[in-house]
Amino acid sequence: WVSATDPDPNPTYEVGADDGKLVDVVLGQLPGMVRATAPPFVGVVHLSNTHFPYVIDPGDAPFQPQSQAFGTGDAAAVHNRYLDAIHRQDATVARLVRGLRALPGSERVDVVFISDHGEQIRERGAIGHTWGVYDEELRVPFWIDAPERGVGALSLAEASRLRALEDAHVTQLDVLPTLLDLMGLWDAAPIASLRRSMPGESLLRGGSGARPVVLTNCSSIFACAFKNWGAMQESKKLLATENDPNWRCFDVARDPLERRDLGPAACGDLQALAEGDGRGTPF
Repeated sequence: WVSATDPDPNPTYEVGADDGKLVDVVLGQLPGMVRATAPPFVGVVHLSNTHFPYVIDPGDAPFQPQSQAFGTGDAAAVHNRYLDAIHRQDATVARLVRGLRALPGSERVDVVFISDHGEQIRERGAIGHTWGVYDEELRVPFWIDAPERGVGALSLAEASRLRALEDAHVTQLDVLPTLLDLMGLWDAAPIASLRRSMPGESLLRGGSGARPVVLTNCSSIFACAFKNWGAMQESKKLLATENDPNWRCFDVARDPLERRDLGPAACGDLQALAEGDGRGTPF
């Protein structure tokens, strides 16, 4: 158990403590957790240095020039700083996984990597997130590192299903079912009623596939810069924002930068889904 104020007496609100110091703590605790006689565990390692203003390693920052400035002409330099922060985090995550895999008993452990959001860097005129549900903010990395053999190893069928989803459009709704499946709990009778209420499916079993989902990054407990709403099914996405209130439809497979508005009719039933349950037309 460790919080930001343990490895760093003065962590900032935006980026927390140094991710490298957190990994040092984790690698120090893991030997006692992964040994064959240790009880099962779920560990969460929350890395936060890629949050604005983005922590970089000045000695290993290949994306130049870079800047923390907010000016409208600084998008390319701020984007470079973001890439340098991700470059630094990639190295930090690699050190954690390599350290884990070097430990006796690590064949018991699966590693799942997920992010909460992306970043807009002037693509729609702003920097950061909570501005809308375009892919700059919505699309995040997700991967699983499982041992080739041992308790935590995936079956050949599970590994094949995961690889088949590499380029598929899946959502974070599938993450919790996948975690439960990795722990061998997805079919457990005591959670049957809870399982029925979950909107996602385990990615080890193919995920939720073509099921449409509603989108927003605003809620009653999390404010956003602009209210936004939409729906998505596979690569088709319908969206609107408070400062651009008309429905727009994009096919992110053919138009990954979401520049060509196809009109709401091209998104089929997504408009009815987005306006359902009394939500009505946007804004």
